[in-house]
Parts: sequence; structure tokens; C-alpha cells
Amino acid sequence: MLASIASWFQRRTVLIWSAYFVILEILSWPLADAPGCLIHPDHNDGAGYNDNQHGCATFLVGLVILLGRGERFLEHHDKSIVAAFTVVLALSTILLWRATHHLYEAGERQLTHFEGTAERQARETVASIAAARDSARAAENTALAASDQVKALFHINRAFVSIREVTLDAEKNEDDTVRTFLLSVIWQNSGDTPTHHMLTYVNGRRFDKAGIPDDFDYPDIETPKRRTPSVLGPQAAIAVGRAPLPLDIAKEIWHRDSRLFMWGWCDYNDIFPGTLRHRTEFCFEILLSGKFPENLTLTWAWHTQHNGADDECMRKPAPYVRPTSA
Repeated sequence: MLASIASWFQRRTVLIWSAYFVILEILSWPLADAPGCLIHPDHNDGAGYNDNQHGCATFLVGLVILLGRGERFLEHHDKSIVAAFTVVLALSTILLWRATHHLYEAGERQLTHFEGTAERQARETVASIAAARDSARAAENTALAASDQVKALFHINRAFVSIREVTLDAEKNEDDTVRTFLLSVIWQNSGDTPTHHMLTYVNGRRFDKAGIPDDFDYPDIETPKRRTPSVLGPQAAIAVGRAPLPLDIAKEIWHRDSRLFMWGWCDYNDIFPGTLRHRTEFCFEILLSGKFPENLTLTWAWHTQHNGADDECMRKPAPYVRPTSA
């Protein structure tokens, strides 16, 4: 289908051009006798074109005459044409070289500009990265300093519970004689904020003259099933324990026949959010002196173990569990 259409167009084109040539030839015949010819046949154009029938050549004859004259011109001036073409080619080559050279120089300038720009941009980028790194480091240092200040503020103002003193109170009969003694441990909060979820426990036990053995585990004696939490305000103190000390045992301690030790702990939170639970452990020996039993004086001496706060303690603070009703 496509081949037949192409063949039809080719035939149509040939017919149209043939018709143009025929029309031009027909129109040139009446004009052949008109004055002012564009092409005059001469003796070089051949006898067939110089038959003196017309003053001017018709269209087809004129076309043939022009082709013949062009051929003769090329034959007579072939060297000149080659020389002229050579000159034109040389000039074109020179112009092309100059244009190429200018393009090369422009490219070199552009490359130099790009290299300078790239180097400048690289320096600026490195400077920007260094400035950003310095800013990040400064921000990090500021954050660390702020964090340290917050930690210092927490540490200075948080609750800190420790043993302030131990008291010995005498319970007397109606005749003013001593019936028994009571030992109390006084906890104090030396911080500027109150405690939270505070639990304490105090133990006491009599040992022989050798004292507490090295492998002693400092257990809680008769641990109650239910612990009652307490609160200790800033710069406040509270007495816990009230442990009875019978006269016979007190006399042994006074006479140095045996030794009495007390130990215990206090677990608590401070009021600052996100902080760990705290713990204080203690252990000391009770020493009695003076006149027995009317005028006893109590002193206490720290033991070599089970004394410390937080990471110095033998045990970690137990998680706080809200007490339930008995």
C-alpha cells in the first residue's frame, strides 16, 4: 500500500515538472524575437543553436547553451578555480583555527573561573562545616554545663538522711528505781527538701567480747510483715526504734562482759523527678559508762562495716511498694 502511494507521487512529480518545462518552452517561443535577449547564441554554441531563425534562444535552447558555456568555462579555468578553492579553503582553515583558538582560550578562562569558584566554595564549605562543628561543640558544652548545674542543684538541695544520735531513756518504777531502758535512733534530714516514700528499720543484738564476726550479713531481725512509710522534712529529725534494753543486759554492757551493736537502714526518694532511690546504712556499738543504773551515760562508736550512703552501702535500696491495709 505504501509502495504504491510513493510510486504515484513520483509519477505525479515527474509529470508536473515536465508540464512546467513545456509551458516555459512554449512561452519562450513568442519572446525569442523580442529585443533585449538574455542569451545570444554564438559560434561556440554549435550550428543547431545558431540557425538565425530567432534572435534569441528559447527556454530549452538557452538552458543547453548555459550548460555548455559553464562546461567550457570550467575547462578553460580549471586551475584558477582550483587555486581559488584552495585559497578559500586556506582562509576557512585559518578562520576555523582562530575561532577554535578563541574558543579554547574562552574555555580555559571558564575553567580557571570554575576552578577558582570551586576552590572558594570548597573553602567556604570547610569553613561552614568548621563553624557548625564549633557551634555544635559549644551547644554540647552548654548542655553539659546546664546538666551539671541541674545535677549540682539536685545534689545540694536534695534530702540527705543520716544518723544524728542515739538516746538512752530510763523507765522507772513508782519508787523511782530504774525498771528498764529504751534505746532510740534519731534520723536527721540535713537537706533542704523533704524525703519521699521513706522506710527505715533498726536492729540490735548482743555479742560476746569478740564483737561482730567478719562474715556477719547484717540481716533484719524479726522483719515486720507491714512497713509504715514516714516523711522527714528539711533540716528535721525523727526518733525511731524505742528498743527495750533490760537491766541485766545493760549491766553486762556497762561491765564489758558483752557488747551491744545496733544496725539498720533508711530507704527514701527525694522530690526531684528522674532521680534514683537513696539508701543510708549504719552500724555502731553502744557503750555505757557512769554510775549504774541511776546515772548511765551512753556513747556510740561507728563499726568498720555497714556504714555508708547510696553507692557506699552493702545493699541497694529496695523499690518502694505502697503499703496495704493490715
